[in-house]
Amino acid sequence: MEPVLHYRCDAAAAPARCIATQLALLDAVASGARPPTLYIYSLDRDVAALGRFHVAPEGGGDRLTRRLAGGRVLPAGPGYVGVALLMPRRDALLAREAPGLSAAQVMNRLLRGFLSGLRTAGLEPIYPGRDIVTLGKREVAALSLETDHRGAAVFELVVAVERRFDELAARLELADPEGGVLAPLSTPDSVISLAEAAGRPLGFDEVAALLLRGYSDALGCRFEPCELDAAEIDRRSAADAPDFVVERRLERDLRYKGTAWGQLGAVEVYFTGTDDRFGRTLISGDYIANSPAVFALEEKLAEMRRDSSGVGAEIRRAFAGADDYLLGLGDGAPVVEAIERAVIG
Repeated sequence: MEPVLHYRCDAAAAPARCIATQLALLDAVASGARPPTLYIYSLDRDVAALGRFHVAPEGGGDRLTRRLAGGRVLPAGPGYVGVALLMPRRDALLAREAPGLSAAQVMNRLLRGFLSGLRTAGLEPIYPGRDIVTLGKREVAALSLETDHRGAAVFELVVAVERRFDELAARLELADPEGGVLAPLSTPDSVISLAEAAGRPLGFDEVAALLLRGYSDALGCRFEPCELDAAEIDRRSAADAPDFVVERRLERDLRYKGTAWGQLGAVEVYFTGTDDRFGRTLISGDYIANSPAVFALEEKLAEMRRDSSGVGAEIRRAFAGADDYLLGLGDGAPVVEAIERAVIG
């Protein structure tokens, strides 16, 4: 018998409500109260969507949101579709695969449903690796993965449906006029939308149907709609979601800053630099990792003397577990480089 998964579609969600919905679904999936769930959404306004680890700039307000998984800053809103596949563990839907899949292999396999869905629409997407999907060698979607302290996981996609990723520059000018968030900006000839590639409009409902079909085929499952407690979502929208967006923010005591570049974009290290130690530390930027390992590393660095010589070893220890992963920063050398370049801001 084919397994039954849940799905939910929100065509024009407020950013805070979208975050709250995903947090509530992840709690339910992690506890076993509901099966793995595919959440497909579009936001009701134009925003810049930070990755899980970016430091939020001051004054971003309702022009900013934050995704549950890491990776680069992306535009979101009408004309873009977000996809979150929420699972009790990252390999929960890959039982037929070889055991011990790495995070990169999990992302590769969970992407197959998306690729399959686009192919049913006559499109030929390519996954060249890392965090980007292309059509005709032009970027059309970005993917990421998060695993939380419970082992629950979110495989995430942001898809350019009727608008393109080169809109990010204009979004950041409004959300971050001081230029605190570094982001590799796309050029018009390096990006494309699904509608442009298809040569016709593609609405939210059609894209959602393609995704459901693609994931049903790829995972060998059947989808049923899920219901959520509206009062619970309202509560989390008012309480948890705003805190989630700004939980990593630039504050005045983070006076040291260093920048380097990894495989996906920039990494910025901020620290207070008090009493000859790094002090409170934030590793911001365009990388994909399991958040518990990142937070544990930041806490460890806070206790260390302000000397980069031992940082590389601490990074390797932080991500040494079987469930840990750090993608886009290699062995962590860009973090060490950023620390070595740190200056008082």
